[in-house]
Amino acid sequence: MASEPMQAEGAAAPCLQMLLQTPPGQLQNVLQDLKGIMASSVSDSELSAQLQPWLEQHSHEQLPTVSLAYGEQKGDAIVCKAAKVGDKYIDPNLSCLFTYDHAQESVRDVHPCERVKGPVEEVRSSIDQALAKYVYNHYHTGISAAYTPTAYVDMALAAVDTSQQTEASSTTDAPTDAPTDASGSSTTEAPGTDDSNVEKDVEAPSHSDDPPPTEAATSASSQASDKIPDVNSSVFTLHIVGNKYNLRNFWAGRWRSTYSFDVATRSFTQADIQIQSHYFENGNVQMHAKQLALPPRIDTDDLTQLPAALVAAIEAHEQAYQGMLFNTIEMLREKAFKALRRTLPITRQKIDWDKAVSYKLGAELANK
Repeated sequence: MASEPMQAEGAAAPCLQMLLQTPPGQLQNVLQDLKGIMASSVSDSELSAQLQPWLEQHSHEQLPTVSLAYGEQKGDAIVCKAAKVGDKYIDPNLSCLFTYDHAQESVRDVHPCERVKGPVEEVRSSIDQALAKYVYNHYHTGISAAYTPTAYVDMALAAVDTSQQTEASSTTDAPTDAPTDASGSSTTEAPGTDDSNVEKDVEAPSHSDDPPPTEAATSASSQASDKIPDVNSSVFTLHIVGNKYNLRNFWAGRWRSTYSFDVATRSFTQADIQIQSHYFENGNVQMHAKQLALPPRIDTDDLTQLPAALVAAIEAHEQAYQGMLFNTIEMLREKAFKALRRTLPITRQKIDWDKAVSYKLGAELANK
């Protein structure tokens, strides 16, 4: 989930990296503060241009969730690198593309796209449904999503673009008026020529020049389908996001987990769980917890049983981590934090320093 660190340059460099440390649900507050700090040294246009790549990286790391709606279709989506297609993002469940404004945290230009079909999409959809059921049972406001390999989405969208271009070219190839020369007279008929011969001469170029668009579309589609990965050579990306915001009571938290699953080896190639909480009443305390251990390999050759087995492995993995995290926090509370406090005397009573002489310890010190 975390990408390689970017290199900032210019007067705003020291502040740009602070964006990646933004607490959950407080990006607008941090942006407003940064703009106020840099107002005297960097113009608004220059700062906005420098902020864009950092804001995009922040979104791909924090996995913000958005609500989508077009027509009668409604649903939630995750803004992530796996969903990025060009300068837009795709939601495979609603089969739509949308543009995300990383600075305003808003969505625009939501429009449907062709639903990807094939064995890979069938497996992805089954995994997505099983994952959604798990999230519904364990995360109060959680959102999940499963994504196919980027190459599969790119090729599918390329095939859609090719078909759209074919339709557009077929409409422009409709019969038009006869061409004219520079003097404005028609050049399709010459005096004394036979009408049948003229028709043959005019129609000939449509058969002898470029190949029909349908053949080009078929060729492009076949080439695209040849490059689409097979199910057994696919790597699926799974995201789980849970947000809890209560800024009026000065706290916020976020759970993020990302998994990459290789169907060929039936094993996880990546597992990244990150928990971030922020408490800022009469102080400013953040907790970051991270787990990179991989779940065990899944022993099943049946693709119909794969989604349930995959989600069961994720559930066991996350429950084990939550148990370990609970024990760690309990140890901090009972031992580490208590060790920071000033301990009371053995009598567990406060000393009245005005009467210290009457205490035995005071008497011993006085005798010495």
